[in-house]
Amino acid sequence: MPSAPAAGLPVRFVDRVVLPRHDRGIDWSGRRRLIARKGDTTLLFVVPGTWSPVCGVRGFGRKYDPASLVLWRDRHERFAGHATDHLAQGRISKRVLAAHAGAIDAAFGVPGLTARLDLSKTALVEDGGMPSGARR
Repeated sequence: MPSAPAAGLPVRFVDRVVLPRHDRGIDWSGRRRLIARKGDTTLLFVVPGTWSPVCGVRGFGRKYDPASLVLWRDRHERFAGHATDHLAQGRISKRVLAAHAGAIDAAFGVPGLTARLDLSKTALVEDGGMPSGARR
């Protein structure tokens, strides 16, 4: 059930959204937990840890790939397609989010967003449009 946005912040929280394993030609190796979303241009999500096969000298084995916190942006000034930043690996907690607050707040354009994020919910950031005085 969506909650009302807080006064002055263009953010509303909904029940956790789970993204598919495959998206835009990328295999993320598991279904992803969406933490924050701004339209289709900026996503913050957690890729769960998985076991994957590896080939060694004595045959096949497996290795563990830890969970990772990913900041995904549709366009980036250095790339033609998208930009993917793996911010952290391992256990993703509020402390890990706080450690990367600067990058997360800047990507979403909402100061103080990271402090309000809840790992059991999904934050939908409203796109405020263009600032006054800007031209298209």
